[in-house]
Amino acid sequence: MRLLNTIGQFVLRHFRELEGEGCTSRMNNKVWLLDERKFLNAREQSALRRSARSRLEQRFSRSRLVEWFLVELGLETGLRVEEMSLLAHGDLLLHLSRPVVWVRKGKGGKPRPVRVRHEFVQTMEKLDAAKNRLGLAGHDDSPVLCSVACRRLTVRALQKAFARVCHAASVTGHSIHHLRHTYASELYRASGGNLRLVQKQLGHARITTTQVYADVFDEDATRAVEKLYSA
Repeated sequence: MRLLNTIGQFVLRHFRELEGEGCTSRMNNKVWLLDERKFLNAREQSALRRSARSRLEQRFSRSRLVEWFLVELGLETGLRVEEMSLLAHGDLLLHLSRPVVWVRKGKGGKPRPVRVRHEFVQTMEKLDAAKNRLGLAGHDDSPVLCSVACRRLTVRALQKAFARVCHAASVTGHSIHHLRHTYASELYRASGGNLRLVQKQLGHARITTTQVYADVFDEDATRAVEKLYSA
């Protein structure tokens, strides 16, 4: 019985890890699809950004600066929360003609470059100016998202910060990982369905993992199903 309980806990933990990554997974020929409720729609994206920016303007503080920037970072890069926590100033290669965020240690310990918009460069400049104002400016190895003592914020701390932003913006039912799903879905549509690009930006080891976004936004399949029996 003890062995069965141990196995059951292992399987449950495995499923939760798959859910956390939000991907289509196959085990015993069963398929779990990405739930569209794990995406922030346009209204929710706007509400989060507007609320985080407004709160920072109302009361300038380190915690509200973190709240504002983590929303921008998640929506502009699609980084995993662990990757956000480990991000250092030296990883922001924004002076290049094609600016990138360098992920030193992605899933499986693999590094990768993440291309970003030039608008994100301006966002980072605002962050730097704000951190200077708070006396938090650091060197290349200092964390981008930091505590009062200039130490990197933990995953749990970032999850709590995101929850505060959501509460203030009256956005419900979302976790910080949903920023990654939102980024992936927006990139998939903006690229005209370029799965290889989405795979590279997200750091997926297999294209089958990225395929889940194509399955969610398969408009041809949606139109076909709606026309079923309509003749």
